[in-house]
Amino acid sequence: METAGMLHAEVDIGETSFPLPLSRRLLAGLRRALGLACVLLGWECELGAQVRFDMFLGYDGAVPQAAWFPVTFEIQNDGPPFVATIDVGESGMQGGIRRSTSFELPTGTLKRVMLPLFSPEAYMREWDAVVRDASGKTVATARQTMRQRVFWNGRLVGSLAPSAAAAVAFPRMLQESRWTSMSAARLLPHLFPDNPLALEGLSVLHLDSSQALQLKATQVEALVRWVNSGGRLIVTVSQGADLAGVPWLRALLPGIPQSLGSARAGVALEQYLREGWRSMSARLPTAEGRALGALAAVEADTALTAADVPTWRLEPRAGSQTILKLDNQPLVLSIGRGWGKVMLLAFTPEREPLLSWVHAPWMWAMLCGSADPGSTERHNSGGTFTDSLFGFHVDSRQIRKIPVGWLLLLLVAYLAVIGPIDRWWL
Repeated sequence: METAGMLHAEVDIGETSFPLPLSRRLLAGLRRALGLACVLLGWECELGAQVRFDMFLGYDGAVPQAAWFPVTFEIQNDGPPFVATIDVGESGMQGGIRRSTSFELPTGTLKRVMLPLFSPEAYMREWDAVVRDASGKTVATARQTMRQRVFWNGRLVGSLAPSAAAAVAFPRMLQESRWTSMSAARLLPHLFPDNPLALEGLSVLHLDSSQALQLKATQVEALVRWVNSGGRLIVTVSQGADLAGVPWLRALLPGIPQSLGSARAGVALEQYLREGWRSMSARLPTAEGRALGALAAVEADTALTAADVPTWRLEPRAGSQTILKLDNQPLVLSIGRGWGKVMLLAFTPEREPLLSWVHAPWMWAMLCGSADPGSTERHNSGGTFTDSLFGFHVDSRQIRKIPVGWLLLLLVAYLAVIGPIDRWWL
């Protein structure tokens, strides 16, 4: 029964009915209070649903052993602002090294964070990351399995190319060989590390001029420091105007592209490969050596040797070395920069007929393995193994358990390794 301004509810107790009057205004207030309480209580519960968290492991999923490598995170917050802490490490590794970083995450922002990590193990394949708020509550998690493990004696090559077709690729024989293991990873400019330590896992980096335009100042600084520390940089030029926008790259090059023309460079490239095959076959064990020696007798790719290849006319700089030339015009130039090396190609692999060249993976193998086929350059996975080992121990929490005397001895040994030992023996 309902009267004006009052609500009566019938409650039966046995055979007797009692009316319970309640105010409509009171009910409306209770509804609003309950709704507000639900919002307040559910706000924190929904925080995790309002945070998008992505993890990018290594170099396109490739993780080198006994070397530093990058782990990049993208975190987007559509909820209330909070202070985020990212903690990352190897999954299931009890007492292993975990790294963390903290930063403010306002509402409606997307942040990209990169951390350099070190992995001495060869069997761990999964890495996990956790995002926590200021109270320590878990907001988001991510886990990623590596695409490939590159062992300490292997060679990992990164490629900043405009397309997958123009990126570095290696023959299957060299990818699976335990003597000349070579792996390639295509890198994206927005995920390129901005810390030179995170580039240590790379032996060689291929950089196209069109991708150099997209690198930020911190990424450029990391790349230049990596080259000066012993990295090898191979540069291809898509457009001559690209170099005008990247003066830092123009200063590194062993030569300056003047004009774009065409030449029958296929014969010189095929000959370059045959010299490399013969040299590699003499250094490798019997089975693989015979296989490489047989390649030197394979007929040349007539589709390349009979075609005109777009080539830049290069003007060499003082101190540069011509690795490959055609009619006194350099096709590949090289120059030392610090402890590293910068190479410039007069041709662009993303253009025909090189794009369809069947031996293109072998060309990349020669350029990335050794510019001079007869060279005895030591395989170096992005740096010295001893440096990486010392860096791992210094960075780990186990350093706190070492007595002071041993700590000082370790410091002296480390200075010796990065000083005279690294300079003259490694």
